[in-house]
Amino acid sequence: MIDEILSKAESEASLMLAGLGYADGRGALRNLRLLSGGPLSARLEAVVKLSLEAPSPDAALNNLESVVEGSGESVNALPYKELGELLFICGSSSFLSGILARNPGYTGWLFREALALSREAESLKIEIGERTRGLESIEEVSREIRLFKQKEYLRIGSRDLLRVADLKETTRELSDLASACLEAAVAFSVRHHKKTYGAPLYDDAEGGKKEAGFVVIGMGT
Repeated sequence: MIDEILSKAESEASLMLAGLGYADGRGALRNLRLLSGGPLSARLEAVVKLSLEAPSPDAALNNLESVVEGSGESVNALPYKELGELLFICGSSSFLSGILARNPGYTGWLFREALALSREAESLKIEIGERTRGLESIEEVSREIRLFKQKEYLRIGSRDLLRVADLKETTRELSDLASACLEAAVAFSVRHHKKTYGAPLYDDAEGGKKEAGFVVIGMGT
């Protein structure tokens, strides 16, 4: 059916795709023609069927095309069920789709291990701590934290969208991720300022010198 639609003139093909359920038949046609020239060319029937089951069929196709551009072979290697899950993510969140599109290795990682992985706070703190420990500049640390957060957002957000994790687990993981990243940023800041200015000291009750601590307080509105 899709091969027949793609062989039609643009106006007719666009109308046929709109009749299937795409809000923008012309945009769907453009994306399908792009996909037909790549690794998913033999699976377009499945792509159309699964995209129409996504929250936004148009976004599913558009975002999938962007993901395939960087990691087409990984996408093509996905079994039917996982391809449907990818299209559901693409049709639900341009933010998560953008992370996949910018990081070709993430598609395989997401379906190979990340969707089944629930992480505790300590695991997150250890990983981001190790990734930032030897860095010397604010730019390096900021970049590492940003990349770490985006990868974890992809894992957590996809598990939420696909109902692998419930709301309680999702909010806990997001909170733990924020705490881990904040702790890494504070650790770098303290280390950086000690190296530049020395340790901050205060006079205790006995008149001795002690190193000052540091606290971050978060208050809701």
